[in-house]
Amino acid sequence: DPVKEVTDILSDEPSRYAAVAPFMGAVVAWIGNAGLDIAVYLMLTFSFLAEGERVLRLMLQLFPLDPHHAGRLFVVFKDIARNFLVGTVATAALQGVVAGIGWWMMGLPNTPLFAVAIAVSSLVPVVGTLVAWGPAAVAAAIIAGPGPAVFVVIWNIVFTGTIDNIAKPLFLRGGSELHPVAIYLAVFGGIMWFGLAGLL
Repeated sequence: DPVKEVTDILSDEPSRYAAVAPFMGAVVAWIGNAGLDIAVYLMLTFSFLAEGERVLRLMLQLFPLDPHHAGRLFVVFKDIARNFLVGTVATAALQGVVAGIGWWMMGLPNTPLFAVAIAVSSLVPVVGTLVAWGPAAVAAAIIAGPGPAVFVVIWNIVFTGTIDNIAKPLFLRGGSELHPVAIYLAVFGGIMWFGLAGLL
């Protein structure tokens, strides 16, 4: 009976919505938080680029420490920020080279393109190089078979992904005397507490 089928479907709808509601709530909350993080990040970045000195002078006036200590902290902040920018680019380039070596060892085509894709994707937060080498492994399976594809996956997990954890603290440290643990706490602690805006 078509009427009974429609009635049954409608009677099941509340239970379906009840099962999906928590998931949808989490997705909406995540999108909202990510949007807020991106907005704060863009606003702060624009403010620092447009009126960097003025913003820093204002922050120095509002800082609850002695001007001498506050000035020292700002010098350390400047060094870390510069080293972070240089270190991020240098680490991305290094990851591209390491991934390119593995790709070339398997005799796969377009090694420079793959290396550049890995370097660019390493700048993507959270997922990083997986954005590039995941699809590339599928392409390697199509082009050369499962063996090279498995090698690409293992190479990028073991070497390309690991080199980031080794090289970045060294680049971030630069010429300063800061211990690598302090660098880790500064960078990853900022990201953990403030999200994308924590990169600043």
